[in-house]
Order: sequence, then C-alpha cells, then structure tokens
Amino acid sequence: MKQKAVVYAIIVVTLLLSGWIGWKVKERLGRPPVSPETVSSDPKVTVHARYVTGTPETPDSPAWKEAEAAEVPVGFQVLALPWSSSNRPPMRVRALRNAERIFFLLEWADATEDRQIGAPQRFADAAAVMFPLKVEQPVTLMMGFLGPAEIWQWKADWDQKLRAARQERKVYADFYPFDSDPAFHPALAAGNLRASVKPPSAVEALVADGPGTVQSKKHQRVDGRGAWKGGSWRVVMSRALTAADANDYAFATGERRRIAFAVWDGAQGERGARKSISEWVWLELAPPPTETAVAGAARR
Repeated sequence: MKQKAVVYAIIVVTLLLSGWIGWKVKERLGRPPVSPETVSSDPKVTVHARYVTGTPETPDSPAWKEAEAAEVPVGFQVLALPWSSSNRPPMRVRALRNAERIFFLLEWADATEDRQIGAPQRFADAAAVMFPLKVEQPVTLMMGFLGPAEIWQWKADWDQKLRAARQERKVYADFYPFDSDPAFHPALAAGNLRASVKPPSAVEALVADGPGTVQSKKHQRVDGRGAWKGGSWRVVMSRALTAADANDYAFATGERRRIAFAVWDGAQGERGARKSISEWVWLELAPPPTETAVAGAARR
C-alpha cells in the first residue's frame, strides 16, 4: 500500500509540475508556441498571385499596391532545439506573377535593421518561403515536414553585401554542424548540392528532406532584395515559374498548393532552427488573361 501511495504521489506531483511549467512558459511568452496540436489540416489563409504584365522586382514597385495582402500568423517553433522565443505579429504576404516569373512580397515588424554578423550574439535578419516538392505533403509544420521541399531564404547580410560590392559572406556556426560533411549527406558527395555559396543573390535556394537536412542547391535561380524602414522589413523574392530540375518547385496555375513562411530576428540571436514559423497557407496562381478568356468561352 505504501508503495502504491508513493507512486500515486509521484504521478500527481509530475502532472502538477508539468502544468505549472507550461503555464509559466505561456505567461512569459504571451503567445502559445506553434506545435503539432495547433496545426490546421486545412489552411485558413490563402495567398493569391494575380497576373501582371510588369516585373515587380523591388518592394517599391507600383504593382504591389494592387496586390491582395494576406495576414499570416507566425509563432516560435518547438520541434527542434534551440527554440525561439520571439513574440511577433503576423506577416503580411503578397504575391504576383507574370508570364515567366512569380514574385512574393513579405512584410513584417522588426524594431532593428540587422544586416551584419560576426560579433558575439550578432546575427542577420532573414526570412524564408518553403514549397513542398510533393503535392501530397503531410500536414506538419515548416521545418517539421516529412517530405522533400524547396526553401528560399532571404538574408539581410547577403543583401547588404550585394549592395556594397558583392563581397564573400561571413560564415557563423549554425544549428547543423555537419552540413558540409559528405559522410552525413550523400547528396554532397554525389555533387548534386554544395555546402556553401557566394551570394549571387540576396536569396539562397535550399533543398531539404526533413529537419536537419537543409542544403544549398547547386543551381541558384532565385532573386530578391529587401528594404528596412520605420521598424519593418519589406522583402521581395522571385523565381521562374518553370522547374529546371527535380529540386525546383513547379508552380501550377489554377491549383491550390501549401506553402509556409519563416522569419529570423537577428537582434534576438535567432539563426538556424531558432526562428518564428507559420502554419501552412494556400497559394493560388491566377491564369494569364488568354487562359481566362479561353476558359470563359468554353463554359459558354
């Protein structure tokens, strides 16, 4: 009887302690973390990419004024250490496409413009878009995905260096210490990927097949640039609609596909897995005007 009483007491104390810790974490951070239990199986937000004839390559391009903005909630991830603890408002996401390319405009609040790295605990701001390479992507979190994905990551330090003189980027230790070792990633040994790149663009195209497998793509086709003003970042990322190889996401007109977003606050020491992430959202591409006219004639 005494042994049972001790066991019951231990169970009760454990449950109470777990509840107290969870309450304190929620109280401190002000917003519950994004966890598998909070992920919706059916995204509630849709990013519409309407057709334009121009090329809105900069955050100040006039075409963005006509683009519909979607509010995408973000929260800190708890799937892999180190955890983030940022408590930030939703991102605002816009998308446009022309006959050849797709463009994303990401806007989010950030009190400081962090473009440099190198000093202790000094890291650059960044943002990313993730595209599952399988249509039937399991419903899981960004960077907690179970299938292959293409990721576009804009980096404020790369953006700054391109503005200055396209200098080689500085490198800091990240979450995955073995990314450059072919013994851990056969794709590197096969020559399909490379561990580091000089920044031909402010955006790095990455490919991954689950947490801890993020690698830079051998062929970089994504472009982008960002501007910070008045406590907010506005970043444009773009790429050709067509896929050049199996690791390129193929954009489909008239279909809804899941995508996700992430943002890093360098002033808060965020890098690697320490970031804020979104749930899945829908991406819809409007067809070109000629396709719309043909479809309307067929219905008549």
